[in-house]
Amino acid sequence: MVKQFAQLVREIREEYGISQRVLAKRLGTFKSAVTGWETDRRNPRRLYVDRLAQEFPEYRPRLYVSSRILPLRLGAETESKLCRALE
Repeated sequence: MVKQFAQLVREIREEYGISQRVLAKRLGTFKSAVTGWETDRRNPRRLYVDRLAQEFPEYRPRLYVSSRILPLRLGAETESKLCRALE
């Protein structure tokens, strides 16, 4: 089962030991946006899903699947990982 985007963002933050404020700064957004994503009150824009995927490439397939936003360009490896994540 694919984790929800809210859970995944929190998992990433906790794994890297960074606060919502630090993550927001790295993504070029506000802490309130990160809080909204983590509490499932706000949906992320493509821009921020793309930035999360760039900052944390090992989470890229799961970020796109859980956000229900697909990347504009898929490489063969990413496409394969997305398909496996959806199974």
